[in-house]
Amino acid sequence: EMGDNPNSHYQRFRKPCRHDKKRIRQMSNLLPEIPIQRKLEYLMKTNTLGEGLPREVVELLLEYGQTFTAAVPTPHWQAPEPYWQCFNTACAIGLAGEGYLYAEGIAMCFGNIGNPMLHAWNVDSATEHLYDFTWPMAPWNQYLGIVFDLAWTKEYCAMPHGIFHSENWSRNRDPIREYLASQSQANTDTPRD
Repeated sequence: EMGDNPNSHYQRFRKPCRHDKKRIRQMSNLLPEIPIQRKLEYLMKTNTLGEGLPREVVELLLEYGQTFTAAVPTPHWQAPEPYWQCFNTACAIGLAGEGYLYAEGIAMCFGNIGNPMLHAWNVDSATEHLYDFTWPMAPWNQYLGIVFDLAWTKEYCAMPHGIFHSENWSRNRDPIREYLASQSQANTDTPRD
């Protein structure tokens, strides 16, 4: 029985017994790990992205996105927020100004088994480690997204369903492209003569 917690099915991965550990290891050895970028490229090529992933957003993330993996569980993994609250939770944590930046993009839970979906998480500004407060922190999760600074998050982040959602994409398209252009301009180290 799952109980009231929608994330309770993840609890078995928190402290698996030796038999579960063996099954998990065997399953992960059977599935070749496909990077999230390759899976997204394949889905675009075969026109099977699904309604929740706008093609233009996927192309933007493939061009500008940064990949993340959750290598180790965090203390917050013990009691994650409900998965459908990822945008609100990550935004609230990013706006708190305590060193966690807001990141949004596409994630795949359970590696190659899961379908890519729009998702939001946080990145520690000092260590660049990923913190996901709505999914279990597991090494088989893959993330492809853009990390937004605090000023940009304050101005554009307060919206349901996230920045890249089809309901919000039309009004966010230009500000995101301007943000990415300003970030790449700031990151160029080319000396000028």
